[in-house]
Amino acid sequence: MFLVDPFSTKACSNASDNACGTTDLQGKCKTDGGICETLSDGYYILSLVCTVVAVAWFFMMRKRVKELRELGPKEWQVRE
Repeated sequence: MFLVDPFSTKACSNASDNACGTTDLQGKCKTDGGICETLSDGYYILSLVCTVVAVAWFFMMRKRVKELRELGPKEWQVRE
């Protein structure tokens, strides 16, 4: 969840050159009479990226998971 903010895009409502990326820039926007507006929320970007990674992992690892699932209890024992 700590990656949501870096992936978010913000801009000051009255200054197009202010991206509201730091607390100083956010304070400057506020003192200039604007508000920092979120243009794109990083949550949705990260949700898409994580979904793509999960689907890729599923297709790459499903054969190995199936093999592990079919092993008997004897193969899972560490000590005899």
